[in-house]
Amino acid sequence: MSINTFVLLICAVALGPLVWNQYKVSSAFVNGLSAKAVVTDVIDTGNRHNDNPVVVLKLRVQPPSGPAYDAEIRQPMSAVALIKLPRGQEVAVRVHRDHPERIALVPE
Repeated sequence: MSINTFVLLICAVALGPLVWNQYKVSSAFVNGLSAKAVVTDVIDTGNRHNDNPVVVLKLRVQPPSGPAYDAEIRQPMSAVALIKLPRGQEVAVRVHRDHPERIALVPE
């Protein structure tokens, strides 16, 4: 294996999850329906991205039609944004029409 192939492989492993997460979020915005969700938990993963903690937001999503369901969003968030998301806080989200597990927070 050449050094270029090795470097490319390392980059793919390191950046792959970030790129995939961004794809899921953008597809939820483009193909999504507006919905409401309630924050049920915020978990710090211990990882950082640009000095911001990467967190898992556990949500109870209420889509426009159908029953409520539990979902998770994993993304970096600033400390200021986290203060605005205590347990029980209602937030606006976009839910992908064909893949309801793909959810994106709607910025305030």
